[in-house]
Amino acid sequence: MTAFDLRRVAPFDDEFRVVSCTGADLRAAVHDLSLADVCADAPEACFGHVSGMHVVWDDDRSTLCELSVGGDPVAPDQEYTLATVAYFLRTNRRLTAVGPGDVVDSYAGEHPLVATLATSVSTRRPTDGSNGRR
Repeated sequence: MTAFDLRRVAPFDDEFRVVSCTGADLRAAVHDLSLADVCADAPEACFGHVSGMHVVWDDDRSTLCELSVGGDPVAPDQEYTLATVAYFLRTNRRLTAVGPGDVVDSYAGEHPLVATLATSVSTRRPTDGSNGRR
């Protein structure tokens, strides 16, 4: 996978925002990223992009089955940080549990960061079943 491949996934050079949220909010954000509200027959590949989390989603029940960060289950009252593009916070169309008031840090355009990521770490999809859908 190349920086160009990643740029096709994120074609707009938006700013990154880091938000502070509870575990309950993080679970809601992952539900939002399931795209369950978009269309019932969305292909399996249609799921928001996540990193640093173990996620198992049940398509048939539109349910989050497993969610962990750093190997530990997400606790509803624990604080977590979540990085996303500013657009999702401005529009409240995709991430409904967090908003501009939850921002704790900001970073310039995503394309330089994506290019750095693509050239510094492996971007291959895990094959060990660490994330999946049922």
